[in-house]
Amino acid sequence: MEDSSVWVKRTGLFLLGLGGLLGLCVGLLAVSFTLDRQAARYPEARQISSHSNFQPPFRLRWDDTYATDDPINLVYRWYSVKFDLGAESHANGNCSLIEDVKIRYAFTRTIHVVVCETGIERLIFVNRETSWR
Repeated sequence: MEDSSVWVKRTGLFLLGLGGLLGLCVGLLAVSFTLDRQAARYPEARQISSHSNFQPPFRLRWDDTYATDDPINLVYRWYSVKFDLGAESHANGNCSLIEDVKIRYAFTRTIHVVVCETGIERLIFVNRETSWR
C-alpha cells in the first residue's frame, strides 16, 4: 500500500514539474513574439491599427500601421537601417516601399514597409511574415 502512495506522489510531482516547465516555455515564447513585434514600431509613433494572422503549419503574419510627425527621410532611414532593407523598391505618389526577404535556418522572414507622406503626418505600414520553409 505504501509503494503505490509513493508512486502517486512521485507521478504528481513529475506532472507538476512538467506543467511548470511547459508554462515557462509558453511564457518565454509569448514574450519573444511580443518583443519581436514591438521591434517594428517606429520610436514614439502612434499605433493606428494592428492585426496578426497565424496559418498552420507555421506562418505568422503581423500587419501594423503607425503615424508619426517625424520627417519622412528619418522614418525611411530608421526602417532601412533597423531591418537592413537597403534602398526603396518602389515609389508611388507620396509613398515609398522598402522590402526584404531573409532566410535563416528553416525560416523565411519577409518584411514590407510603406512610408507615406500625407502632408500632416507620415503613415507607416509594416507587414512582417515569418514562415517555416
